[in-house]
Amino acid sequence: VCTYNAYGATESELRARMEAQQKEILQLEAEIAAYQKTLSETSAQSKTLQQEVLRIETQLKKLNSDMRLTKNRIAATELQIEDLDGNIAENESNMEAQRRALAETLQTVYQTDGSSLIEVMLENEYISDFFGKLEDIQRLEQSIHDDLMSLRELKTLLQNERADRTQQKDSLSQLNRELESRRSIEEDAKQSKKILLTVTKNEETRYQQLLRERETKREAMLAETQRIEDQLRQLINPSALPESRGGVLG
Repeated sequence: VCTYNAYGATESELRARMEAQQKEILQLEAEIAAYQKTLSETSAQSKTLQQEVLRIETQLKKLNSDMRLTKNRIAATELQIEDLDGNIAENESNMEAQRRALAETLQTVYQTDGSSLIEVMLENEYISDFFGKLEDIQRLEQSIHDDLMSLRELKTLLQNERADRTQQKDSLSQLNRELESRRSIEEDAKQSKKILLTVTKNEETRYQQLLRERETKREAMLAETQRIEDQLRQLINPSALPESRGGVLG
């Protein structure tokens, strides 16, 4: 004889429904466990990406500081080169003046050497005056020659220093290009990581939503299973009151 409850369901139908509910609950719990695992992995990946983005941003800040320092050093070196160019130009001008003075002195000596004894006697009251002037000219010639040699040495020093500063500027410019290249690479990496982080965050949100949906559905099915258990108790023992506890038939 089949027994019916108030809703017209037999005991066997209720047990079949309960069994189906329990199978679906087990499937839901497996899905929930899988989503929890995936969510945990996604959260860990998101955290790693955030740390990576922060690391790249820190590296970019350092690169920008290095670039500013390098550009300042390049500017300072350029000023030094300009100053050296001015000194070299001034030195060239001084050398040219000394060359003209030396040429004039040599011309005077040449003219003096070409004078006859009568001309010397006529121009100078005493012969000793003539030789005194000649010695003065020779001393002046030597002094101009010495100054010219000093200026040549100074020019060499200035040119060497300018070459060193130019090489330093070239090295700094190369360093700046390398820093710009590294910054470009880091910027690209940062953008890639941020895009991946956004995708991962979206995935994390999606799995959180799926997990909530499965947990909500499981709670509803557990409640339905409890309701079926209560109906079975009433069929088996009509005088029994429904019990709110887990387990089939208490």
